[in-house]
Amino acid sequence: MTGAEVLVVAADIGMLTGREEEPLLRLMPKAQAESIRKNRRVEDRCRRILARLVLAFGLSVLDGWDMSAGLAALCSEPGGRPWLDGSPRPISLSHAGRWAVCAIGHGLAGGGIGVDVEQVRELVVEDFRVVFTPAEQKAVRNS
Repeated sequence: MTGAEVLVVAADIGMLTGREEEPLLRLMPKAQAESIRKNRRVEDRCRRILARLVLAFGLSVLDGWDMSAGLAALCSEPGGRPWLDGSPRPISLSHAGRWAVCAIGHGLAGGGIGVDVEQVRELVVEDFRVVFTPAEQKAVRNS
C-alpha cells in the first residue's frame, strides 16, 4: 500500500440474522461486549458487533492479525474516535441502517481517516419550519 490507499470493508447486518449474539460477543474483550449488550435494540447490537468483525477481518487481510488480536487492539479516545493499540494504522468505524463499515489506512499516512455511512430516509420538510422560511420549505418540497 502507498500512503494514499485505504481498505474499506462493509457488511450488511442481515449476515447476522438468525445468529445468536453471545458467541460473537464472547470473541470480543469483555468491556466491548458489555458496552454492546447495553444497546436495547437488536439491530444496534448487530451493527456494533459487525463493525468490529469487519475491522478484525481487514486487519487479518492487511497485517495477518488473528481475530482476537484485532478485536483486543480496538481502543477509543475520550471523544470516541477509535484507534488501534500496537498499530500505526488509522481506522474509522461507522454503522447505520443495515450497514457496518470500517476503513483502515496505511500506517505511514499522516493524520486520521474517516468513513461514514448514513441511512437514507424521507424527511418531513415541516419538521424544519423553525429554520426554513415558508419559501425555503416550498423550494425543498419542489426539489
